[in-house]
Amino acid sequence: MKLKIKNMYLVPAHNFMSEMKLKGADSRARSKLLKLIKTAVESLGESERELIEEYGEKDTDGKLIEDGGSYRIPAESRTAYVKEYKKLMEEVAEIAGGTYVDHIDKLERILSDCDMELEGVNAEVYDILLDALEGAETE
Repeated sequence: MKLKIKNMYLVPAHNFMSEMKLKGADSRARSKLLKLIKTAVESLGESERELIEEYGEKDTDGKLIEDGGSYRIPAESRTAYVKEYKKLMEEVAEIAGGTYVDHIDKLERILSDCDMELEGVNAEVYDILLDALEGAETE
């Protein structure tokens, strides 16, 4: 299975799928998708860390300077950092991995049968997930 989702939607997609109340085989199908998304989220985290390493302010020992739980980006680097960060979030992640033959169909049905009231980010992610599943490639 191979899905394509923009980086900016990986964490919201993971959160949305995690919130769904499912049983049995449906829960198992969701869990397999969540594992694949988690791998993509970890890869995204590595890319974010690389950007921070490149643009972040460092002390005399070359270590990044933390400021209130995040890293300090100096004013002269901030515009370039934000530009690169936005580019990273717009990139499309390829979520791929071995599952089982009817996994995509099952996930599409799970989402189609979803009776949650959707608004805001969840409504957007729901649509993005369905689009990704409809355009998914099977290996």
